[in-house]
Amino acid sequence: MDNLKDRHSFYMVEDDYLHLPGARSVLREGLKIGEYVTLYDHPDKYMKAGPNPHVINGAEKSQVFLSKSCHWKQTNSTTMTWATRVETLKQDREVWWANSEEKAAYDFEAFMSLDRLTISSIPGWSTHCETQWLTPLQDWKAL
Repeated sequence: MDNLKDRHSFYMVEDDYLHLPGARSVLREGLKIGEYVTLYDHPDKYMKAGPNPHVINGAEKSQVFLSKSCHWKQTNSTTMTWATRVETLKQDREVWWANSEEKAAYDFEAFMSLDRLTISSIPGWSTHCETQWLTPLQDWKAL
């Protein structure tokens, strides 16, 4: 991913993620829609009995948006791989400081504290490299 600084945006990326070719432009599309944008379509959003308490019967309540390259769904949270505008990050700095004081960030708690439109690309354009948490509907072995 290139530096999104010229767009006055910030991209936080954990060190164990892969991105599909073209992810940079898709991320920019998402930033025109949402306040927090992730390219990771987290499988916990589709589990009937998963770790996310806001997912009921394998789905979360959501709105779906369309950009040039993909659909986006409103999501309640994501991991620590997301983009936002610098101004938004400055406004939310207290939430991020309060939820990242230890070795592991409390990403779910942070997103639950924010009153922001958080969106995820569907299908995902990035994935966590832990095999149980791979973004669905993409052939990650082909990378």
